[in-house]
Amino acid sequence: VKLNARLTAEKFDIGGIFTDKNRPTTVKTRIIAQNQQVVRADREKTGDISDNLVKEIIDYIKKNFSEVSAVIISDYGKGVINAELLDYLISTCNEKEIFIAVDPKETHFFDYQRVSTITPNHQEAGFVVGKKIKDDATLVDVGWQLLDRLKAKSLLITLGEKGMALFENGPKGSTKRSLTRIPAMALKVYDVTGAGDTVVATLTIAVAAGASLKEAAIIANIAAGEVVAQVGTAQVSMEKLKKLVLERL
Repeated sequence: VKLNARLTAEKFDIGGIFTDKNRPTTVKTRIIAQNQQVVRADREKTGDISDNLVKEIIDYIKKNFSEVSAVIISDYGKGVINAELLDYLISTCNEKEIFIAVDPKETHFFDYQRVSTITPNHQEAGFVVGKKIKDDATLVDVGWQLLDRLKAKSLLITLGEKGMALFENGPKGSTKRSLTRIPAMALKVYDVTGAGDTVVATLTIAVAAGASLKEAAIIANIAAGEVVAQVGTAQVSMEKLKKLVLERL
């Protein structure tokens, strides 16, 4: 309620924010020591949301889909994302040829079928396949396994200080596939908070603006490198990102 009031006062559209009197807004408390996050405590409820609220969310999306250039599903495993919502979003995006990206949680991993791209970190990717990513060979094995099982167009695995790996299927009907390694851009790492969100958001915006997936992944990598070099939840402005891209490419 307080958040909605503040956003309304700042003249933001809050039509896409849904309230549930039985669920508090998640509050995250981070303990920082010597500019490094040590532990985080979350106060929240993570059970599945009600069927009525799922319907309310889907109805809102239906009314606004005509204005959408791309879709991001950022699944925190907090009970909002379920099979019904995923099925509607993915099928509608594929039908309308809208780019859809997923920042996943292990809980629903194999429900993200036929998305445009999915952006797990190396721990998540290895966990769902049952194989730890420890070298190039296991990375390649896990990456192609996931892409095949998800029937996705692409897969971007983030590898921390080792950068990213972009796995891509060719056009429909083609057997051509490609793997692109993208080196890390972070000059220093203080706090990884928000790195995954930065990757999927920057990647999707870049694709929606006309970048190829490889170009978008490189830009996302630069943005994430800037975020982890700051303490706390950080953002990269458009002006700063433009400057970084020109400096590093």
